[in-house]
Amino acid sequence: MQNIGNRKASQENYIIMLNAVAKGVKEVEVLDAMCGTGKTYNLFKFVSQNSHERYIYVTPMVSEASSRPKEELAKFGDCGVVFWEPKEIGPNRKGDHLISLLKSEKNVSCTHELFRRVGHAGQELIRQSAYIIIIDEALEMIGAQKENALPADDIKLMLERKAIILEESGRVTWNDEALGKGNSMHAGFRDLAETGQLHADKSGTFFNIQLPIGIIQAAKRIIVSTYLFEGSILQAYLQVKGMTFKPFYFDGMELRDEKALKAALVDRIQFFDLPITTERLYRQLKIPVDDLAARARDRALSYSWYMDKAKAKDFVTLGKHIRNTARQMNAKADDLIYTMPSEPLGKQGDKWDYRNRRIKIKGFGPETCYLDKGARATNRHADKSAAIHAYNRYLNPSVTKYLEDHGARISHDTFALAELIQWVSRTTIRKPDNSTLRLHIVSPRMDKLYKGWLHS
Repeated sequence: MQNIGNRKASQENYIIMLNAVAKGVKEVEVLDAMCGTGKTYNLFKFVSQNSHERYIYVTPMVSEASSRPKEELAKFGDCGVVFWEPKEIGPNRKGDHLISLLKSEKNVSCTHELFRRVGHAGQELIRQSAYIIIIDEALEMIGAQKENALPADDIKLMLERKAIILEESGRVTWNDEALGKGNSMHAGFRDLAETGQLHADKSGTFFNIQLPIGIIQAAKRIIVSTYLFEGSILQAYLQVKGMTFKPFYFDGMELRDEKALKAALVDRIQFFDLPITTERLYRQLKIPVDDLAARARDRALSYSWYMDKAKAKDFVTLGKHIRNTARQMNAKADDLIYTMPSEPLGKQGDKWDYRNRRIKIKGFGPETCYLDKGARATNRHADKSAAIHAYNRYLNPSVTKYLEDHGARISHDTFALAELIQWVSRTTIRKPDNSTLRLHIVSPRMDKLYKGWLHS
């Protein structure tokens, strides 16, 4: 194999710059509180009281990046703080406008997705202008490699021939000048490696994509607003990268009482457990019925179950169960949300393809009723008064194996519960009018987690 030489040196310099921590922060301030306590209100109250600082507000949804800063800051009068949202202007992409705004030292509001693409130029501007980064809801800084993946046999051969090298840190470096040029199947994999994003567990089996830690360490301060941070993927990743944590607080912070909010939820949520119907479903899907401990451990309704283990008759059974439950809730399609992996429902890119739909829920199509399991930080579904959650959630092994190899401890249950709380909180319970949510959680494990949390 040929050594890349100058190109490899350039690659190394780029990654070193991305991960530079010379003047960067090594401590993350965490605002860890449940939905409805007023986290976002308090974040912008802090901003209004410190208008002399420069900010980057990072949120999951485009709609929130567009409207939330203006709406929240209006609650504090004329504080003189204005946030700019990157736009596509003429031939220039949003990323170009983001860099332009940072050069002008503007306060910026952008999505998680756009922030992940900030690159070295943005990192240097963040450092030079001493920006405070506020991340509303946990930013995905590490995720499974889905695009540009290669067959396992190719990976094994590349490791044996040292076309790629797996470093002690888990980073994958490229070591072959000829392989992956042009539009070959290896080109995307090579690009991920050369930009320092590609990592793997110690066995070289599970690959993941990472946002270089230097991008957030370039900030003057980093504030994360989330819930159940302890045991989360973000906490584990930041720990592996040497970060420490402390609670976020400022004089005048005023969070609502969590116990009172939970008590209100108990009054507002009507659980549709339907013992006879649900037991029949469990038996048909071969979920343990009589052994409660075994039932809670069962992996039915997980991603691998939907994609690899479930049979056509299981999909028919589940579709009918969701439809019948919705009807017993007296819900119309406009009232209902449900979730599960989108592929069995016929999701093709950004569109729903009925011809590829393996789970059919007559009268409650995904075009109207589907809400992704990871939905958060949006009020768009606050009119939904019925919800059916049919997804038994576990962390991706590509992520967990890497983090555990580097000493991090992760909780599958904390991950699943935090995501479920966020999903349920997209519904009518966001409203202050005491409206009732009709809720059915199909997975026995997820049902146990949520009710345990609610009554804790």
